[in-house]
Amino acid sequence: MVDEDVLNDIAFAQRMIASTDSSLVVIQYNKIWKQKKGEGIKTLIEVIDEMGNKIKDTIIGINFLDKSSALLCRYAKVKGVHAPKGTKTGIALLIIGGVTSQVNELIQVKNEDLSSFDKLLDDIESPEEAYKILKKAIK
Repeated sequence: MVDEDVLNDIAFAQRMIASTDSSLVVIQYNKIWKQKKGEGIKTLIEVIDEMGNKIKDTIIGINFLDKSSALLCRYAKVKGVHAPKGTKTGIALLIIGGVTSQVNELIQVKNEDLSSFDKLLDDIESPEEAYKILKKAIK
């Protein structure tokens, strides 16, 4: 059973992503902890690094959920994720990790259309390993 606070914060994240130009928002108990504009994975890694352990148990609102962003959210130990668009792989990885997720539109992505970050993680399932690989890739 999903916690009522998690559902409320996911709804808040959905509203914030839809009504602002932010590409990422971090919410907990109906409060915005961090709000940023930027490029997907790079911005997510920056926020994870800036917040450290404070990101644990929060809700993340992002523009797109794919394998790389899902593994980073699991690495950060967030409780929930909202994205307007997402892939089956991203959603499945959150489910496996016990992270509540909401995606408005499911996007079909063929292997040749994967992001360069998802291609880097082709055989990776570990959130910790994904973080190390993606952090190195954005430098």
